Amino acid sequence: MHKIRFKGWVTGVVTVLLVLALAAAASIWNRLQNDALEPQEPQPSPAVKAQKTAIRDDGSFKNAESFEGEQIPAAWHTEGGGRLSLSEAHYKHGLQSLLWQWEQGAKLAIRKPQYLEQAGSGKRGGMKLWLYNEKAVDGKATFRLGSEQDMARSDPRYVFEIGLNFTGWRGMWIQFREDGASESYKGDGKAPLEVMDILPPAVAPAGSLFIDVVEFAETIPVTRSTDYQVPYDRKRSNGGIGGTWDRSYFWSGLKPDLPLPDRITPEETRAFETIARRYENWIYGENPDFTQEPLQIRRQALQSFIAKGLQKYEQLGLKRDGNGYITGTPLFSSRSTHGPEFGEDVARAIFLPLVFDFKINGRQESLKKTLDLFDYFHDQGWADGSGLETLDHETNRTNGYFHTVYLMRKELKETGRLERELAAVRWYTNFGKTYAMDTGETTADEVRTKLMYELLYVLALDDGPEKVREMKGLVRWINNALTAAPGFAGTIKEDFMGFHHRGVYMSAYAPQAFHMAALIAYLLHDTPFALSKQTTDNVRGALLTFRIVSNKYDVPVGVSGRFPTKDGIANEIIPAYAYMALAAEPVDREMAGAFMRLWDPKSPYLKQGLFPSADSSDVSYLDTIGGLQLALKLAGMGVPAEQSP
Repeated sequence: MHKIRFKGWVTGVVTVLLVLALAAAASIWNRLQNDALEPQEPQPSPAVKAQKTAIRDDGSFKNAESFEGEQIPAAWHTEGGGRLSLSEAHYKHGLQSLLWQWEQGAKLAIRKPQYLEQAGSGKRGGMKLWLYNEKAVDGKATFRLGSEQDMARSDPRYVFEIGLNFTGWRGMWIQFREDGASESYKGDGKAPLEVMDILPPAVAPAGSLFIDVVEFAETIPVTRSTDYQVPYDRKRSNGGIGGTWDRSYFWSGLKPDLPLPDRITPEETRAFETIARRYENWIYGENPDFTQEPLQIRRQALQSFIAKGLQKYEQLGLKRDGNGYITGTPLFSSRSTHGPEFGEDVARAIFLPLVFDFKINGRQESLKKTLDLFDYFHDQGWADGSGLETLDHETNRTNGYFHTVYLMRKELKETGRLERELAAVRWYTNFGKTYAMDTGETTADEVRTKLMYELLYVLALDDGPEKVREMKGLVRWINNALTAAPGFAGTIKEDFMGFHHRGVYMSAYAPQAFHMAALIAYLLHDTPFALSKQTTDNVRGALLTFRIVSNKYDVPVGVSGRFPTKDGIANEIIPAYAYMALAAEPVDREMAGAFMRLWDPKSPYLKQGLFPSADSSDVSYLDTIGGLQLALKLAGMGVPAEQSP
């Protein structure tokens, strides 16, 4: 497929053998992992993106109290009133949870539960738990922990609160010493941790709370998330704003800094309509000609994606009880020790297949399934202000959800769900970041995900002055994100190389970021919200540099980061060159020439690696009918291919 020249024959042979050995080892390891986790399936062509589902309920609950016995665990009881029972109404593991029907003046007492002593002995020890509310309570449950002596003298070692103003499930990770150390504690802390008391909120005389998957652990990950329930989590991290992936709470507190326009102008209204039309044409195509082989291949792949998604939907086992509450397979975040995931197993695999089955195939039953899936997702904890225990890399796993919110905006609005879902989109995408003039580094992960999700959020808003202000703030942030970054920051450098993880990354991260940036530039071009010339020049320069660095489709090992054996990169982002060419008036002939050199429909890199890609299994959702149609449109314009640079 390609040649590599080496100065020394021996060095060349050794290098090739090493690369082949690494590739073979990686292939064998992946096969062993898949054999252990999944039924055997025919292996895809090497150039085709593999699809897999990670179900990780592999004994990870063995240290958790999930209330699956016939009796309430002996360590758990109420004091001073209230009642405990096992319930099948809601659950985060197995088929049961603990229902605490609380009363004022009473408490839930837990005496010497398993692993509490070990959790109290470690510097990073703490607890994980999931709580479910059927009715939101504008108050907080108070947790008090200590030794028996501590608690007998009303001097708890650790005290923290969890807000209960939510419905559905919420997951929390609490590190005792950092998040719950009592400033008034007078003991020496030498006695083992033995007791945990939970006091109900003081704002109501009585109520109920479901509890499940309670884990006391010697180490609570630093990646736990601050949210509306535990706003104090990680308050000592980075000046109180949290870690890289844990800033939703911080950004949610920012307010718009741009002035609110008096009105939305006719030109701005038309611009929103134009951008929305371009996006939907990018998704579905515009009267696509499926006699063209590339589109035919992609349509077949899309229908396969739909069929698999429908099967996976049925496997969730969604059910509604007589009160309208929905249950199904419990879901967890991507960095949880448990599974299945909100992202990889549902957002990537099921949302878009249901939408396409409804919108493309015309199956009305998939409309109801999509709405039920939204309700189930929300009930499982995917909601405004919810940290899901940890949000670490979560938006890298959930592309299908964000696209579905926009594509189903009409149906969501008609059924009273849109406001709820848009609030969740704001939270998980850190939309408040667009309210800051200087947001610091924007990583390739953000560029290849949140730029699109936040654009779709704005487009889903009702036309008006607020929508205009949100759009202007978003465009400002995108322009900032695609500026040549200083130092070790990502994503585009002065020489137009792609940076991530504090180094050059031309085999992953950056190529998808360039692809997404080109798509955004195309969607916004020739409107009042178009990206700045400097930004489009940067994206343009990044793509033109990338086609020089790559040996047509492959990227040299030296700039491949931790993916040295990955084969075929440029072929995956060929549409980006078409988007940038078509974003110019007239067509950018240099970009079009670069596109035409890469556009080889007979190459297996395209026939097996690009055209059959139609699912949302990757970090970004980029392989659409309309995107491929735009590539075919440019290919038919007769622009000659450039000479190899």
